[in-house]
Amino acid sequence: MATNFVSAAVSAGDDILASQYNNLRADTIANAGDYEDAGGSSNAYTLAIDSTITALSAGQVFKFRANHTNTDVATLNVNSIGAVSLKKYNDQTLLPGDIESGQIVVVVYDGTDFQIISCTQIAAQLMPTYQSIDAVAAPSADFDQAQIAISPDGTKLFFGYINGTTDGVVVKSYTIDQKTGLLTFSASVSLAVGTYNWSGSKGFGLSVSDSYVWACGGDGVNTVIVRLTHALASPTIMTISGTASTAVFCGAAAQSDDTVLYLKNQTTANNILTYTISGTTATRSTDVTLSAATTAGTLFFDDTSFYMMDEGNNTLRRYNSSGTLQSSTSGLFSLGTDDYNIGFGAGSLEITDKHRVGISKHRGYLVIALAINNNETTHDAIWIDLYIAGDV
Repeated sequence: MATNFVSAAVSAGDDILASQYNNLRADTIANAGDYEDAGGSSNAYTLAIDSTITALSAGQVFKFRANHTNTDVATLNVNSIGAVSLKKYNDQTLLPGDIESGQIVVVVYDGTDFQIISCTQIAAQLMPTYQSIDAVAAPSADFDQAQIAISPDGTKLFFGYINGTTDGVVVKSYTIDQKTGLLTFSASVSLAVGTYNWSGSKGFGLSVSDSYVWACGGDGVNTVIVRLTHALASPTIMTISGTASTAVFCGAAAQSDDTVLYLKNQTTANNILTYTISGTTATRSTDVTLSAATTAGTLFFDDTSFYMMDEGNNTLRRYNSSGTLQSSTSGLFSLGTDDYNIGFGAGSLEITDKHRVGISKHRGYLVIALAINNNETTHDAIWIDLYIAGDV
């Protein structure tokens, strides 16, 4: 039977040699783990422990107290042997804040990477968070075209809706607590008709890239694309070029480098409009035709695949960049066309009428946000539910 121990068993009455004792000591260090305060900075942790460890082997355990909080992917260098990537859940790179300053971290070397076996912050988000965000300002707001988007780094949620009073759009941002998933209001902007030429648009799409927030409108006559910073500042109305579109949009997705913007066509269920971005101009390009039509009310693109949630039948679909269906998963949530149910332990909450879905992807995880309007008539509060899930 294979073993990770180098020390041999001894019988009662045997003398213990120095070599046997040292082998036992080495086994204890390697398999139980030596401990020390970490050094290093800028996501590069260092650990200086027992000098007899001059090489790494699979199964070795190390424990350290972190001297700083990670802000990105991270490495650990033990006894100057060489920096090795820190991973969680087998092969997932770290999120900002997975390791906090002062946290005790336990890792096991798997032959390639250090796998963290102590708790990381994503574990808290694996359970759904459920909360009410601030009330919608306008009682006549049109929740039918509400949209949710999450920043690529997983730290901000953006919620937008058409303001029925002015036919403009309101976009709000919330900071996502990286441990609990709870939302804190950050900023708000109103894109009114007179200033931003929404022209009574009743189609709306919202997307977030690495650098910008994209608010897009299409009412069957006009197309409006507005680019904002993550702080919801410096709104720029994009000049629309190329073949005009008469589509009503129900979702938007920007490529991470902001060179391409995709708009889900609500008028034609198997169509995604494509715009190339250069400076402040959005030029209509070749549309993407979906191999399986979807009435999705949301759209997300991770630079490789399109993700759409068909809210009518609760099916999450993934298409490649050419529009060919790759996979679909149904029954993710107990959603119906007119109600929404979510379980809380032994009980559940039902909120009638409207719900909206937002999708993002961060370091291999799908981040799914559900927004529920608690009253379709008065629109007096919006509830947000966040989930983290594996790929579809």
